[in-house]
Amino acid sequence: NLKWKDTKTLMDYGVGQFQNRVLMDEQMEDFELPLRNGKKKKVKVTFEKNVSYLLKADDVVSYKMCLLEGIEAPLKKEQNVGKIRIYVNQEMIKEIKINTKEKVEKRDFLWCLSKIIKLFSL
Repeated sequence: NLKWKDTKTLMDYGVGQFQNRVLMDEQMEDFELPLRNGKKKKVKVTFEKNVSYLLKADDVVSYKMCLLEGIEAPLKKEQNVGKIRIYVNQEMIKEIKINTKEKVEKRDFLWCLSKIIKLFSL
């Protein structure tokens, strides 16, 4: 019986001191990043949005976004282009990948020629 009493005491402490806090949720929106040498100027990206963690009331949460430098076409769908790091009290607790939502092809001669023809045919 003493074992269960100790377990209950520990559980009560945990419930009293910690709360499950949502750090990222579905309301956070996907975004676009600039793209070099692509048939599009920007690429849509997404990331994991359901992240929660047990925290004390005075814990400080911070975020840092790290993107690849000079994102360049071609890109595959779901290709990694960066990450979001989540810190609690300056200690990293989670790293979330930022991935492309779409495929973007690299500009080529025929694509450039078609753009020039469109410009002069106006």
